[in-house]
Amino acid sequence: MNPEKTTYRLFFVTFFLSGACALAYEIIWERMLLLLLGNSVNSVAAVLASFMGGLALGSFLFGRISSHVKRPLLLYAGLEAGIGIFAFVFPSLLSGLNSVYIMLARQFSGTPWAVTAIKPVFSFLILIVPTSFMGGTLPVAVKYIIRTPRVTTRRAGTLYGINMLGAVAGCAAAGFYFIFAFGLYTVNIIAGSINCLIGLTVLLFHLKRAIVPTPGPAAAAGSPETGTGEQRDADAIPGRIKRVILITAGISGFCALAFEVVWTRLLIFYIGNSIYAFPSMLVVYLCGSALGSLLISRFHTFFKDKIMLAGYCMLIIGMLSLATLPLFPQLSGILQKMIMAGSSTLSTPIFIGIVTSGTVLFGLSFLFGMIFPLATGIFSRSPGNISRSVGYIYSFNTAGAVLGSFLSSYAIIPVLGTTWGTILLAAICSGMGAMLVFISPSGQRRTGRIIAASGVTFCVLIAVFLVPWNRPVWMYSPVFDAIEKSERILFYKEGKGATVTVRENAPDPYDNNRYKVIEVDGVNVAGTPPMLRTTQKMQGHFPLLLYKAATGKDPAYAFILGLATGESSHSICLHDIKRLDCLEIVPEEKAALKYFKNINHDILTNPKFNLTFDDARSFLLTSRTQYDIIESDAIHPEVNITTYTKEYFEICKKRLADDGILSSWIPFFNLGEKELKVLLKTIRAVFPHVMIWYVPHNHNHHALLMGTKKKLQFDFNILCEEIRKPKIYESLHQTDMANPYIILSSMIIDEKAVDSIIGSSDIPLNDDNRLYLPHVLAHQKRSGVKTIYPNLKLLAHYGSEIFSYVTDPAGGDSLITDSLARRIKARNLQMKAIGYEADLKFKAAHALYKKAGALFPEDKQILRQIDQSRFHHTMTIGKVYLSRQKGQKAYRAFKAALELNPNSAVLNNIIGVTLFKAGYDDDALIYYKRALDIQPDYAVVHYNAATIYYKKGLRILAQKECRKALAKNPYMKEAENLLRRVK
Repeated sequence: MNPEKTTYRLFFVTFFLSGACALAYEIIWERMLLLLLGNSVNSVAAVLASFMGGLALGSFLFGRISSHVKRPLLLYAGLEAGIGIFAFVFPSLLSGLNSVYIMLARQFSGTPWAVTAIKPVFSFLILIVPTSFMGGTLPVAVKYIIRTPRVTTRRAGTLYGINMLGAVAGCAAAGFYFIFAFGLYTVNIIAGSINCLIGLTVLLFHLKRAIVPTPGPAAAAGSPETGTGEQRDADAIPGRIKRVILITAGISGFCALAFEVVWTRLLIFYIGNSIYAFPSMLVVYLCGSALGSLLISRFHTFFKDKIMLAGYCMLIIGMLSLATLPLFPQLSGILQKMIMAGSSTLSTPIFIGIVTSGTVLFGLSFLFGMIFPLATGIFSRSPGNISRSVGYIYSFNTAGAVLGSFLSSYAIIPVLGTTWGTILLAAICSGMGAMLVFISPSGQRRTGRIIAASGVTFCVLIAVFLVPWNRPVWMYSPVFDAIEKSERILFYKEGKGATVTVRENAPDPYDNNRYKVIEVDGVNVAGTPPMLRTTQKMQGHFPLLLYKAATGKDPAYAFILGLATGESSHSICLHDIKRLDCLEIVPEEKAALKYFKNINHDILTNPKFNLTFDDARSFLLTSRTQYDIIESDAIHPEVNITTYTKEYFEICKKRLADDGILSSWIPFFNLGEKELKVLLKTIRAVFPHVMIWYVPHNHNHHALLMGTKKKLQFDFNILCEEIRKPKIYESLHQTDMANPYIILSSMIIDEKAVDSIIGSSDIPLNDDNRLYLPHVLAHQKRSGVKTIYPNLKLLAHYGSEIFSYVTDPAGGDSLITDSLARRIKARNLQMKAIGYEADLKFKAAHALYKKAGALFPEDKQILRQIDQSRFHHTMTIGKVYLSRQKGQKAYRAFKAALELNPNSAVLNNIIGVTLFKAGYDDDALIYYKRALDIQPDYAVVHYNAATIYYKKGLRILAQKECRKALAKNPYMKEAENLLRRVK
């Protein structure tokens, strides 16, 4: 066995492990830093720029240093050990600097730009040493591995590819399993230990001289770097060509990271915004880069003109990025097939993320992976120091990546959007590719020029004829499937951190209203549907009403996390407060407020309202204000991973006044029984007194989890006086909650019940070190577990009574006590009924609603729920029959539902569809016209009517209805296709 090859292979193993640790650090340290700096776009950009900037700086510096080092293995061992040692001290260093950052942030709190500027400086100073060491490992390794320019491309590509494969392993291991299984700090220690072991291993090899570089034949006759023979063989590369290659490396890094950011923003709509989303995409991207680098390092000798080959790669990247855009409309079907496959493996968020990302990203990353070894081989062909050349190339490539990440988030996406941003990046790549082809030795001939011009022309043709221009490609995701039929996008804005949309839903089957919702990256955060408004009113009013009833005074300072529609903030400002601080991490939501003025009453002009765009944890951590009320937003724990942890609740507790109230929104959907217990145990570990408040109006699936330092006692009379204030009463009355009995009865459990629910079982905490909820909930959501009924049943079983918390009924007023007792019994029945409805058991729900209505007829919502349950029960029966192709039975069921609600546009349309399928075109048209009389802007009904006119040969009427449908919903494909056929 060749000892040189054996030792090289051992060295490659260490470089693989080094890459794995580097990516693990990037995930771990970024998460640790963002817990302090905040999870805003500015903070993420600062940390990423610091990390990659350190890599670039280290590559540049150690590339120069290594050229003067006679023992590169000794330096390499020192770098690896230094990284490991720093990993051990990083948590302590960060903890020790917390107070420094908080002091500086408070000092400059009046100047937001200064606080923003502190973040990159702070993160850069912390990360500069270890990331520089990481960046220096490649040129130092090259110093040992590459002894002649002739093997530069092969060995540099192999080193780079193996390091990237290690990065794939590190990203997958840390992101998918190890952090969840062992926690951030343990994985950090494991990675640090591996780095120290790498350093020790290389040091021992060096000391024992087990790794002895063997000069090649050409090198033996000359210098240790190039040798006289190699100098004769090497092609002297002109200085201008070398500068172009450096620029190519920078542009390659720029476009690679810019594409990653832009397409991450696109793919998030397809694979969901879970904790596994970004690691899935990163694994695909790194894997493609690694394989591309390894492939070109093996087969580059088949290509004499490597400059032209690099140009071809850049040209193909431009073409492929444009050609991939038309794939996005097909991704929805791919996802649905994977989910419908039913396999637990196929339906996992990790598998879905990798397959979906691979469809889009793999080809691009593969080609980008080929650029680095090619550029390195070209740049190092001239006689000179190879390790320094590699350091230059790597530093330019990484610096370009920093710039690409920054500009894509702050300029390309906000200004151009994702589609035009992709086109711009494709133009940069194809332009650079054409220039490389043109200046290459082969490109000086006519053929090369023709190829360069043809490649650019081909990119233009793809952009013109294949790119879907009628709407952004993220609108083809499963999240927006319904916009092709009956929903409408009223507003969308692609910002630096997220994409915000305002969607108008299809007409409600029961009341015909077209409710609006605001969404962030496809996640519904608030809106005008009755259920959401019930939650928004609860969030806005309940903590302040309870604070006033408990203390007898108005809260002075309130804090709310989340802007959304602005209704919760408006509700808070109706109370006698001095100031409301609203924190929002997505600035683009501000532009969407105009679509909800009817419920937020132009909240931005309210003098009590103070809007700040920042991360809540960072803001509360650095704030000096003691708040009487702190309210967290309505974002699911699966998505908002940092505001349901023990540490976040501790930060809130520090900023909360002694008699203050923390209120946190919690969902009952996509939150299993165990996960609910985890959440309860987490807040219980911080607050001595805990309550859950839930109003069963409008089929509510959300509740408020409240924590306090003191036990609350509510004065019934003060609560009544506060509710009777005209503005507050009017606001609460809109969701039928302007009643003290409804409000007080909504307390369903207290800390005693929480302790009973948690029990002595082994329920973990959800903390920053080990984020239990986001990892588990990502899988639970995909598996389709129904959780609403079990959660309501669990809470109803352990339900607490409010009587011991209300001072006036405890004094012996039997009338008040009796009314409150009746309301509590009615509430319990409503909770069970809502659970039955969630499982589509409308008949059982209807019976419970009737019992609840008899107990507490003062609640108009119960009467409405009785009617709705009957209506939806009958309508559901019809849908079941229709799905089973039993048209007559479906028609009879729909007719029965129509008798309960004759003004339902949706139901009239469904009856029309049922009759049309049965061949009764004229009767179907009658029901379509009735639906349009009720809802003239119902686009899908216009299309349905057009199909009948087209079938009858009435082409002019069919055209007219198609145009009406497209005027109401320009994204309706069926109407577009029918209009083309009619013409």
